[in-house]
Amino acid sequence: MFLINPDQIRRAALSAGIHQNELSVPPILIMTFCTTIVEKLVLSCKMKEWFWIGSKFSPYSIPVQSFVGKHNRIPFVLIVPPMGASPLISLCEEFIHFGTRAIFLLCASWSLGRKFLDNGEIHLPTMSIGFNGTSPHYGSSPERVSCELRGHAILKDSLEQTCSSWRSGAVGSCEALYRITPELVADFRSMGCLSVDNGETGALYSLGKEKDIPIGVLLQPYLDLTEGWRVEYMNDTYKNTCLIQAQVVLNAIEQLVQDDERLGTWF
Repeated sequence: MFLINPDQIRRAALSAGIHQNELSVPPILIMTFCTTIVEKLVLSCKMKEWFWIGSKFSPYSIPVQSFVGKHNRIPFVLIVPPMGASPLISLCEEFIHFGTRAIFLLCASWSLGRKFLDNGEIHLPTMSIGFNGTSPHYGSSPERVSCELRGHAILKDSLEQTCSSWRSGAVGSCEALYRITPELVADFRSMGCLSVDNGETGALYSLGKEKDIPIGVLLQPYLDLTEGWRVEYMNDTYKNTCLIQAQVVLNAIEQLVQDDERLGTWF
């Protein structure tokens, strides 16, 4: 159906002498760009650096870093992906093809003002509003993508049990950080957005619906658009919130495995 597809990676790997089993990946994928989250998960889950052999044959997108480990016997892979909706979704397509059945992104975003999302607050996106270049190719509106319901629900339950400082609402999508205007901020606010990302949330929600797998996203601000960029914003409060994001997703994957019989049969 599509001219480029992940099975071409499998065929290339087999032709190079790679065994089919070496291409398998864990059932749960956690992605983050945040060093603090990586360090927390690697330490608490005794994760080891890992290189997925399929990456050698990928036509487009490979992880920046990757680790494998277990949380309470639940195997998962932790990846620092390439930034941006298009390469991130391509990587996820490959992992889904080779065995991943649930995906979570722990990410930072751009606050629309402290009364919308303050330093130290976690944002659970209900939908993504604003154009990104990837979602339409997965059957979603180019300007409005609702959350993947299973992933959203499991993260909401985990937040309610784990975290006292979080909000639920839409996230705006803008892939041009240096072209965000006061008018654009006002438009996003009027549509119920708390923060802005550069398209990953909408693309992931679109992918989850297309592939029928749980997809969950947790955001927190690393800057406030109304105050401009300040390195000081990424202070101890920011780092402590990263640790909370990590704990929330660990609790969520436990609940996911309990709730989903298909996941529970894999280990």
